[in-house]
Amino acid sequence: MGITFYLTYAVRSLRRSGQRTLLAMVAVAFGVMALVSMQMLTDNIFAVVIRDPRVDLGGDLEVYRDDDLTEADIEQLNALRESGRISDYTLTADTYELVIKTDTDTSFVGYAYGVEPDKYPMVGTLSLSVPDGATLAEVLARPRAFAITRDLANSLDLHVGDLVLVADTVSGSPQRLTVGGIIDATPDHMGSRVLYTLDTARLLANNTQVVSGASLLVPDDPGGLAADLEAAGWGVTTPDDIRTDQDSVRDVFNFMLKGAGMLGLLVGGIGVANTMQVLLARRTTEIAILKTLGYRPRHLMLLFGLETLLIGLAGSALGVLAAIGFSIPLTRAMERTGAMLLNWSVDPGLLLSGAGAGVATALIFGIYAILRASGVRPSLLLRQMPTFSTWRRRLQAAGVYALLALPFGALSTLIMGSLLQGAGVVLVALAGLIVLGLLLGGLLFVAVRLPAPRIWLLTLARNNLKRQGGRLIFALIALFVGVFAIGFSSATILSAREEFAVRQGSLEGENVVVFGTPEQETDLRAAIDGQPGVENWFTVVQAGVTSVEAQSGDAWQTLDVPRIEGRTDLASESGLQIDGEAWGTRPDAIYLPSVYGFQDLPAGTLVRVTGASGEALNLVLAGTYWKEDSSMISHGRAALVSQDVARTLGGDSLSLIAVAQVEPDHLVKLGDRLQDALPDAMVLTAADIRAVLQQMLTNLFVFAITVAGLALVAGAILIANSVGLSMIERRREIGVFKAVGYSSNHVLRAFLLEHTLMGLLASLLGVAAVEIAFRALHMAESRVDIVLDPLPALIIVLVATGIAVVSALAVAWGPTRVRPLVVLRDE
Repeated sequence: MGITFYLTYAVRSLRRSGQRTLLAMVAVAFGVMALVSMQMLTDNIFAVVIRDPRVDLGGDLEVYRDDDLTEADIEQLNALRESGRISDYTLTADTYELVIKTDTDTSFVGYAYGVEPDKYPMVGTLSLSVPDGATLAEVLARPRAFAITRDLANSLDLHVGDLVLVADTVSGSPQRLTVGGIIDATPDHMGSRVLYTLDTARLLANNTQVVSGASLLVPDDPGGLAADLEAAGWGVTTPDDIRTDQDSVRDVFNFMLKGAGMLGLLVGGIGVANTMQVLLARRTTEIAILKTLGYRPRHLMLLFGLETLLIGLAGSALGVLAAIGFSIPLTRAMERTGAMLLNWSVDPGLLLSGAGAGVATALIFGIYAILRASGVRPSLLLRQMPTFSTWRRRLQAAGVYALLALPFGALSTLIMGSLLQGAGVVLVALAGLIVLGLLLGGLLFVAVRLPAPRIWLLTLARNNLKRQGGRLIFALIALFVGVFAIGFSSATILSAREEFAVRQGSLEGENVVVFGTPEQETDLRAAIDGQPGVENWFTVVQAGVTSVEAQSGDAWQTLDVPRIEGRTDLASESGLQIDGEAWGTRPDAIYLPSVYGFQDLPAGTLVRVTGASGEALNLVLAGTYWKEDSSMISHGRAALVSQDVARTLGGDSLSLIAVAQVEPDHLVKLGDRLQDALPDAMVLTAADIRAVLQQMLTNLFVFAITVAGLALVAGAILIANSVGLSMIERRREIGVFKAVGYSSNHVLRAFLLEHTLMGLLASLLGVAAVEIAFRALHMAESRVDIVLDPLPALIIVLVATGIAVVSALAVAWGPTRVRPLVVLRDE
């Protein structure tokens, strides 16, 4: 007998098994889909975050000062280049407070850079999709042009040539800029980027001094140069600093995402093990005849092993196809949670390795059932005598499981790429299965034995659950984990969303801000004075400075103050507190923020401020100030002076900021009125800010639910597997019920009630576990106050229970409609 016989026999057996074979294939397919899709996502992320550290730096070193670079700093870089210690450098002016506003949308840009387009980037490549083949220098050659990454362009529906309003909400006034190009890939593969020239950066900042740092190319001894620069007071970032961060990020993503894929593969293996055990239990007569005819256990191992191999191959092929389809929305959901430009791609090697892992898992988990079936004496099988489970058999089974854990652990190590992480995934999975199995199994044992109304359908369902024993445990665990993951992540994100709404997106308090120029103040007053709902409003004149120095004896100490804000009467500003001389006591007063060590300077200290206009004034430190975080404008390290002083220091480089407190019902209407009256000003309302924050949290919520939902899918598959096998074992029971007068619907309702009870138990326990976890977090850290609200909890319970019921219905529908005569004849 050659391989042809074994192959033909195996194919026919699988075809005759019908639904049982399909259940096993679906289990393998799910495992492979979870593993491959998570591996593809991990590889896409690694392509972004794991790269040459020099790309992140834009060179061999990145240097910066506590404040913007001065002309003297740039001359020092020129001297280093002339001496040959650096071969070249490029300057950057970055900001993290840029806002882009179109006719319909508002977006806060994660990173905006003023660059030297003929040099940027010195390391790595930047490609533009539109105009095709253009360079950054070409698209930024037009005055007031900028380039934007494709993720921002898509979210704002921007195209080359569009004119939009752009403002740096910290230090500048709004500018009308033109989209010059769409960036397809940045050097570091990060998105939410805007690039423009240094001249445009100066326009946006309303200041001539905007350079925040520089990237250096160092031909020799970058470590020595870094040490020298640090000794001279420079801040320096080296490739080693970046590499350390990359290693930690890689380990976290690798363990979380690939670990989730491995757990999916484990679920598939459990499904194969359950299926093979019952599949072979239904073929006891066939096994007995084969053994009576002289087939040895090794022959049966080969025969049934070949069947398992075919199941693994077919399931893995389906899983690979499903992974390709699932990985696309998964990658896009991940991309929307942050600022990464992920390029979806298919790696044939990854698909083949995933399929191989699926086949290996099917064989590993099918071996025990095959060993058990092929080792029983034929006389016991033919007489239909029970095979008692002795302690010796239990110890043998435990030994076989322990041996099977070794190849699965090796498979996990290969997939995770680390022996420690591979072993960690297996140990965590085993520990979790044991703990949750004992907990959920014990609770199920108690639940089905509690007193209940004596309704025949409920009694029948409870008795059936008692008889099924441990088979339902894996499905309970999967549902429980899915409910817990979704409940925990959704409650956390929804709580964060509410917290953001209260702290930064509240519609109460100061809820309108206008960024403009002093020339627009007349139109601003005309548009806002007398409008309904306006409770209070005030203006701030803001000017950039080139230096702020405090006198200390005969020496002058440089202060890290990037700008000044000119005020009139502070009484109108909610939450602003002055510590020192009362506002308006003296015209030459200056107030510093009560942070950054400024509060240690004694009152009366002489402060010399040189403004962007070149004008220098000597002011007297009159005190410090503190402002609530809920303000619509960010003060940061700004100093407060009178408006007259600010106008003198700023000259032509001034910006005007107006902040209003409006009744929420009138907020949108007033915002629209101000934008119509001041088309070249940037008008932001608390509603705009809240919408942006909520969209960010929604994107995070979608990704979390997508990943956590895999556990619910696993539960659905294991429930379908359990129901399908239960249908096989309970065929005689179904036939008897129908023979004595029960209809197909009666039998089906009994099965569905069983799994309704199971789904309710798993989901209620999952929700309870979420609440326990949040209470434990609150006890450990009192500031953590997260709760799962009743409505989301109810929705999660209903969805999980519905999944259990629908899975059972899909599998039980056909078998419950078989005629009793057909079933009883089989016996």
